[in-house]
Amino acid sequence: MQKLERVNGFLDLDKYFEDVKSVQGYSDFDLIIDEFIIDSYYNIGHYWLKINGEYYYYKWTADLYEELIVSECAKLLNVDAVSYDLAIFKETEGVISKSYRKDNHKYISGMDILYNYVLDERNHSYLEAMGCNIDELKALNNHSDIAEYIHNLEICWQAIEYHYQNLEINIDVDKIMNKMLKLFCFNILIGQYDGFPQNWEIDESEEGIDLAPFYDGSSSFGNRCFEPRQSMAVSFEDKSINNYRTLEEFFKISSQEYIDVFLDMFDKFTLEEFMKIIKQVEIKINKKLPSMTRRRMIESFSFNKEEIEKIIKQQRVNGAR
Repeated sequence: MQKLERVNGFLDLDKYFEDVKSVQGYSDFDLIIDEFIIDSYYNIGHYWLKINGEYYYYKWTADLYEELIVSECAKLLNVDAVSYDLAIFKETEGVISKSYRKDNHKYISGMDILYNYVLDERNHSYLEAMGCNIDELKALNNHSDIAEYIHNLEICWQAIEYHYQNLEINIDVDKIMNKMLKLFCFNILIGQYDGFPQNWEIDESEEGIDLAPFYDGSSSFGNRCFEPRQSMAVSFEDKSINNYRTLEEFFKISSQEYIDVFLDMFDKFTLEEFMKIIKQVEIKINKKLPSMTRRRMIESFSFNKEEIEKIIKQQRVNGAR
């Protein structure tokens, strides 16, 4: 097994591939399984790689440290998520994650589940009853745009149930949706403003059907929580608004059982714990986070925490009336 060396915090994939090719006679064809080039001049792209016989996903991202921080936050809050590390590939800094996909498992993206739900016009009356503008929906012709338009907790529940009813497979939808609920809460807590339906999948195997690990948390801990976004909504009322309006709507329409899930996660996600996570990441990469990145993330965490606390206090006032 060829060892991966860390240089200035980054796993050196270029050195690894150079060593493997010289010692074992492999070619790029053996080691680069698939690639999606964004910019060939700057070596920016996404790649599926084979490292020591296992599959890894490398991607360039402007938010290097956010991915590592988010994956550690997920561990704290018991959200199943992909783990990331810093890596250099083709002389470009990015992040790498080990594939969670297993042999003899089938994976269906949230985008496909939602899109297929819309294709059956028998579901349109329910969508309309839930507040969906069917004319606007029909005007969309892009696969992902259609899925994003109906991407809310209630419709995800219905779409997953519909998908497996058609296949005549019995599944525990409540179990999957409880995990989806935690993912929704997690996205609010980390300030995620870019949570597309492509970022979650259903994992099918002989052992059962489950939600696959969450991935791509790079658009987090920014100051964009007030901006329109494509994250999961709770209803058509708060679609394309912002995380805080979404949370207000969540408190407004959810049962106390679901609200308690959010409140429990919120209480665990303290600044003290967040600082510990930053320290854990620095130990992992054997390097301090850049001072500007560290300061921005702490400020963003604190700002997001304060805004959420205001909404919680207002919700408690409203609940007491």
